[in-house]
Amino acid sequence: MPYFHRLFVRIFGVESETIIPGVSHSETPNSMKIHRILPFLLLGLLAACSSNRDKELLDKANYAFQAKNIAEATTLYEQIVNDYPDSPSAPKALYALGSIYQTDPKNAAKALDAYEKIATQFPKDSLAPRSVFVCGFLAANVLNDTAKARKYYDRYLAEFAAVDSNITRSVRLELANLGKTPEQVLQELQNTAN
Repeated sequence: MPYFHRLFVRIFGVESETIIPGVSHSETPNSMKIHRILPFLLLGLLAACSSNRDKELLDKANYAFQAKNIAEATTLYEQIVNDYPDSPSAPKALYALGSIYQTDPKNAAKALDAYEKIATQFPKDSLAPRSVFVCGFLAANVLNDTAKARKYYDRYLAEFAAVDSNITRSVRLELANLGKTPEQVLQELQNTAN
């Protein structure tokens, strides 16, 4: 028996002739083994191929974004979020969507929603602390919703204050000036400088 043939029999437990197309497929106990495991092998292969699809889409979306093709990037980021909501690429896609949406004040609510999804669905992700901060910033400075902003800022201080001292400092400054106009903040800074 040739080496390849012996190896095939040892690995798969069947004669190679029983699963090679164009060769007799008699229903022997050995050939039935491969028929039982083949669907599982194919499922495993399919899962391995699809697990990289979200990363491929993210790379393609990032490339489109860098090339200033915002419409294509947005479509690809949304596809990742919709088709692969639990993948490691989803929070990255959501963050990119939030960044795209926040460039237009009319889309501030959509941006807030994207960042909020990161904070709630992926609280352990490295983007969660910054997302909570940006939610507060958008709520306070674009949507003029101080109550919502306070909620996000308080959450940041409770959960993420130790993560980034610069953001923590900004959160405290935002909370101290919440509801004030830029003129009022400037006047207070001038008064404290004197």
